[in-house]
Amino acid sequence: MKINMQFITRSLIIIFAVIGILLAVLVMLPSEILLRGVSLWITRPLDSTPPPPTITAPRGSIPNGNVGLQEWVIYKDGSRELRGSGFLIKLNSGDVIGVTTAHSLIDLGEQGNRLSKIAFLLPSSGNAVIDSDTLHGSAGVARTTFDLSVDYVLLRLNGSAHSNYVLAPDARGTPQPGERVSLFSGLGDDQGNRRELQGTVFDVEAQGFWVVFDEWFDPGMMSGSPVMSQHTGNVLGMAIVMSPRGDRMTIGFNPIGNLVKQAEGAKEFVKIEEYRR
Repeated sequence: MKINMQFITRSLIIIFAVIGILLAVLVMLPSEILLRGVSLWITRPLDSTPPPPTITAPRGSIPNGNVGLQEWVIYKDGSRELRGSGFLIKLNSGDVIGVTTAHSLIDLGEQGNRLSKIAFLLPSSGNAVIDSDTLHGSAGVARTTFDLSVDYVLLRLNGSAHSNYVLAPDARGTPQPGERVSLFSGLGDDQGNRRELQGTVFDVEAQGFWVVFDEWFDPGMMSGSPVMSQHTGNVLGMAIVMSPRGDRMTIGFNPIGNLVKQAEGAKEFVKIEEYRR
C-alpha cells in the first residue's frame, strides 16, 4: 500500500506539472491564435459564402487615408481615455456627424456621468480630427441580442472636419450577400497607418449584417470602425461584435441605412454631460 501511494503521488505531481506547463504555453500564445483554437473547438463551421452578386449601384473608389478613427472620451477633469473607434459621415442635408457605438460609452447618461466630450483622433499622429460635446439625437443602447441596429451613438461636431475624413453613406443602406467589403480599423496598424481588412458579406438582415474575413486578427477596440463597399467605395455599416465560426472570423455590423435613418430623424441635441437616459 505504501509503494502504491508513493507511485500515485508522484504520478499526480507529474500530471499537474504537465498541465501547468501547457497552461503557461497557452497564456503566452498571441490572442488571435488562442481565440482561433478555442473557436475551432466550440463553434460550428461557417457554411460556404454566397457567390459574387450583380451590383447595379455606380462604381466608386474607397477614399485614401485613415477613414477609421480612434474614439476617445474626455472627462470633466480634462483626463481622457481610448474607448474604441468611430468615423464621420455626411448626411443628405449636408451635415457631417460622428458615429460610434453605444457599448463603448456604457456610462453615457448614467447618474454620476463624468463624460464631457468625445473626440475622434488620427491613429497615425494622435491629432484630433474633431470633437463633440453634443449628441445628435438620443443615444442607442449596447446590444444584448443579435439586433445590432440598437447599438449606436451619433454626435454633432464642434467645428468642421476635413473632407478627407468624411465618408459617404452607401445609398443602398446595406450590402448584398456575396459582396466584397473592406473594414478599416479605427486604431490603424502598429505604426498608426491605415489598416484594411477584407472580407465577404454572408448574411444580411434588417437588424444587421455579417461579414466573414479573409484572415484572423485581434478585433480589440475596433468596434465603431467603418466597413466599406469595394464596389461603390461608400460606407456600409459600423462594426459591433466579433463572432468566431469554426476556423473563420466573422463580424456583425449596424447597417448604414439604419444609422442615417436615426440621424435624419433626430429631434433632440443634448449636451453629453447633461444627457440622462
